[in-house]
Amino acid sequence: MAVNKVSATLDQTTVDGILADIDTLEGKLPFLITLTEKEKAGLVHLGQDVLAFLTDTLQVARLNQGMMPPDFDLNEFSKDVNIVTQISPIVQRYSALYEKLMDTYKEVLNEAYAGGLAVYAMAKFRGKNLGGMDATLDNLGKRFAKKTGKTTPPANQ
Repeated sequence: MAVNKVSATLDQTTVDGILADIDTLEGKLPFLITLTEKEKAGLVHLGQDVLAFLTDTLQVARLNQGMMPPDFDLNEFSKDVNIVTQISPIVQRYSALYEKLMDTYKEVLNEAYAGGLAVYAMAKFRGKNLGGMDATLDNLGKRFAKKTGKTTPPANQ
């Protein structure tokens, strides 16, 4: 078996505590929303460099309120710029944590899968001699059954 890059355990109390911390974080950000895929596709993709632009344009709008059309809500624009500025470091930290979490998850998942394949291979090889493993092997083997995409039509139609 390959060398594990990750060898760790978590007790349920720690997992529950982390989930509670996430709940606490979400509670502190009650304005968070979920966009549909269509809504996300319609957004302009902006990077970190846009923050300076937003700060500068907010300053221009505040100093020259008379140039803006009557339907421009300077207060809402100011709130948007402020929340983007405040959330930015949170997003950066969360993104870095998320990357590490996903990299670790993918690595451990692959390590565990390699172990599972080793168990399955030995069960197939030695299971016939042990007896009573036919149902178990059939169940494990379903993972590798080829999916043809064909469906069987219902009877009597």
